[in-house]
Amino acid sequence: LGDEQAVMVAHIVAQSAKRASVGERSMPDYTMRSFALARNRFVDTLETEARVGMDRRNTRTYNCIFALAVVMLALGTGSLAVTTKGIAAERVAPPLAFFAVGSIVSYFAVIGRWKAKYVFIGMMLGLGALIRFVFIMLGVSPIDYWPLFAVAAGVALMPANYARRGRIRPSSIVISSSFVLMGLFLSIFSFGFSTTSFKTFIARWWPLLFIASGVVLLIAWGIQRLLSRAEERGEARGASPGGGEP
Repeated sequence: LGDEQAVMVAHIVAQSAKRASVGERSMPDYTMRSFALARNRFVDTLETEARVGMDRRNTRTYNCIFALAVVMLALGTGSLAVTTKGIAAERVAPPLAFFAVGSIVSYFAVIGRWKAKYVFIGMMLGLGALIRFVFIMLGVSPIDYWPLFAVAAGVALMPANYARRGRIRPSSIVISSSFVLMGLFLSIFSFGFSTTSFKTFIARWWPLLFIASGVVLLIAWGIQRLLSRAEERGEARGASPGGGEP
């Protein structure tokens, strides 16, 4: 049955049951109770199926709206780049197409609870394409901004790890932060913000790598301690008498 038909059938059954109430009085008590119980179950089942069908249809509509919005956003942005900046369409079309595909894949991977690798692939594809498009607009060579892809990988790892484990763990924060910091650090040299070459910097300041590693590990240790204490408090409240009551 369709959604509207199921609702109509449920309404008709309810009205018919009301009309039959006079006839029920002449039945034995146990027969009346059995008939009323069966009637109520049937009506509840039809109403539930109608609501579930409506929810599914609404979800499909929302998903289509999101996908269409992303496609229109990419199409409009690319067209604007061509008409205002005079950039060739074949240069801006691939990154915007990858951005749209990555955004849609990551969206469906999150709401559909797909495997974590699909969340990572979708987000990495979308973020990488966005970086590529921005620097095409700025006229920057890929040899200058390539470290930013490491930053994008670190950002994409966070939701992927959350999708895999159902929560954010300190180890996930450490790995994601390491990629982000490494990308930002290399960007200093690739964009020419430092007058010292990368080779010279490493030759002189390589001990800073140990210091940075220690700081990151201390931060991870602190987060782990905070999370452990929060879990212990929650378990203690749940185990105490009346702990679940306000």
